This record gives sequence, C-alpha cells and structure tokens, in this order.
Amino acid sequence: LSANRGNLTINGTTSILNLSISNTNAGYIYHNGTDMLFVNAKNGASLFYTNASERMRITSGGNVVVGTQTPNSTFDVAGSVAATITTKTATYTLTSSDYTVVFDLNGNAAANLPDATTCKGRIYVIKMNRTSVSDVLTIDPNGAQTIDGNATYDLQCQQAVTIQSDGSNWRIIGDFYGGLKCL
Repeated sequence: LSANRGNLTINGTTSILNLSISNTNAGYIYHNGTDMLFVNAKNGASLFYTNASERMRITSGGNVVVGTQTPNSTFDVAGSVAATITTKTATYTLTSSDYTVVFDLNGNAAANLPDATTCKGRIYVIKMNRTSVSDVLTIDPNGAQTIDGNATYDLQCQQAVTIQSDGSNWRIIGDFYGGLKCL
C-alpha cells in the first residue's frame, strides 16, 4: 500500500494496524471503535485518544502525562489523583495492591510489610483508627529489615505514618498524630 495523502480505511475484524513509513518510523495504531492508541516504535512516544480527544501521552523521553501535553515531571497529572484505601480489623500483610490501610482495631494487631528488596520506591500510608492508648498496631518489616533502623514501629491512638521502601529497608517519610483525644 502506498499513498501520498488521503484517508486509509480498513474494514475487517482486526483492530491493530502496523505501520512502516519509509523505514524511518514504525509503530502501530489500535482502535476499538471509540478509543485509539498510537505507538511510535522509533522513539517510544505513545498517545491515547478517547472520542478524538487526547487523554494520555507517553513522551519519547519517557514522561507519562495525563490531561496535559506539557509534562513538568516524569509523571504529571493535570487533575486529581486517587489511591486505594482499605480498612482492616486484624493483623494484615500489605500487598502491591495497597496504598492507604486503616486499622480499626479492638486490641493489638500487626501490619506486616512485604520484602523491601522486592518493591523499591513503594509507599504505604498506615493509620491506626482507635482512640484507646491500650490498642497498639505494630508495623513489622520482613525478616531482619528495619523501619528507620528499628525492628518494628508502633502506632497508637489515631496515629498515621507514611513509609517508603529504599530497596533494602523501610523509611519513614511522614508521621502524623490525629487531633482526637486519646483515652
């Protein structure tokens, strides 16, 4: 197929079109009737369109942008961001699907962390949702790993902590005590 200008119409059952333009650019277009994804294999740029409006772009430099065409960071979102939040009532081992985990306990329990060497950069927000100082949530790293050099880290009475894996251990990047009166 060769054309200088014009429209290309493909009727059939496939929704992927592989492109090669003068052997300098190659890529593909995926279209399902509403959404379209274009990937340029030469420079790695990707564009995602819904109803002919650009929704997401992966730039040739590797930046991911949503809702804007001019990234200011490696990941740039022009709008709100959502992360998972879940409530647990007993000891729980955090997974790759967790972000914020609220422990609503009646007594003591543990928040077991995954192996920090398998999730470098992962961030968790862990909150103790009790007002009794007698209830303790112990955050327990994997094996001999630590949290800022400590074997465990305890939360009580509306306390929350944000931790991040450095690839070897866990680091506290934020600590918060709620404004409720502890009993």
